[in-house]
Amino acid sequence: MILPIRRFGSSCSWLVLATAICSPACGSDPATPSGAAGTSTTSPSAGTGNTPGVAGATSGTAGATAGGNGATGGNATGTSGSGTGTAGSATAGSETGGNASGGAGTTTGGAGGSAGSGVTGGSGGGSAGGLLLSDDFESGTTPDAAKWSIFTGDQGNTVSLSTEQAHSGTHSIKVDVKNAGAMLTTKVGLPPASGAVYFRAWARFTNGAAAAAAWQNHVTFIEAGGLLANGDVDQGDEARLGGQAGKIAANLSHGDGLSPSPWSMPCALCADPPASDKWVCVEGLFDVTNQKVAAWLDDVQVVKADAAGDWHAASTYPAALKRVGFGWEAYGSVANTVYYDDVAIGAERVGCN
Repeated sequence: MILPIRRFGSSCSWLVLATAICSPACGSDPATPSGAAGTSTTSPSAGTGNTPGVAGATSGTAGATAGGNGATGGNATGTSGSGTGTAGSATAGSETGGNASGGAGTTTGGAGGSAGSGVTGGSGGGSAGGLLLSDDFESGTTPDAAKWSIFTGDQGNTVSLSTEQAHSGTHSIKVDVKNAGAMLTTKVGLPPASGAVYFRAWARFTNGAAAAAAWQNHVTFIEAGGLLANGDVDQGDEARLGGQAGKIAANLSHGDGLSPSPWSMPCALCADPPASDKWVCVEGLFDVTNQKVAAWLDDVQVVKADAAGDWHAASTYPAALKRVGFGWEAYGSVANTVYYDDVAIGAERVGCN
């Protein structure tokens, strides 16, 4: 299916939608083995929390396993060995989250059991409460079609699951743009009731700061905005994070304003593009209710647009945030290849870790 995409103040391109399916993966911390010998002749009894149970009826060597970390603060209870040996024990998860109980020891002092994992954000780079979507791209061979749409031009651009680079695990999303642009765009979780979305992505730019020409003309690598009546992206109704004139900047499509302005000096927030071929944590906020845009690179703020005067030209925000896209769009600039990993979108700031 060929989809026309309008870009105000930029070149037109035709985008093709392609999807495939994979499953996101959620991480949990590994268990740590521990245990002690027991020789008691008393009947076995349960241990609670970090307190081991009473030893089994005959001597033996107990096995125990410390509970793995829950994603958000689990409770765990170890139960006693059922025959010989001391009771297994389990420790609580170190963060907050699911509950789990240690399993019974075996008749020869087997392992007590491990605490279960709680709910996680599903991304290797960290998680936070209130997530609308997260993906570490570790499952399957293509992006999850239930979560993502793929938009590419007709000029050899591709969006694919890749093992060439990875921030965590072994996979990431590779956006390879020869001309115009390509985006991996959300299908779920939006619009938020608050009108605001926070995003976090680990990104790796092949043409970063070392390739100055890639950032001279207007570029976008993360965008959020509306949808057309047919469900296609409305690229004339967007808030964007990208750059121009060799600096990082946000942009509003209605009015084409930039913040901070790369032409206004001194510019306290103006930052160079990320280093080439190096992972960088990109965080941001698009808030159409309170009309704010913010962005951070490796926890350093590079965009702070809180008022109309923060834009170099009079501009207006999108009507609603119904999608967020990650990729590369070059409005007259050179091509680029960008890898994305550990992507998360939430109702509050997600954080890099």
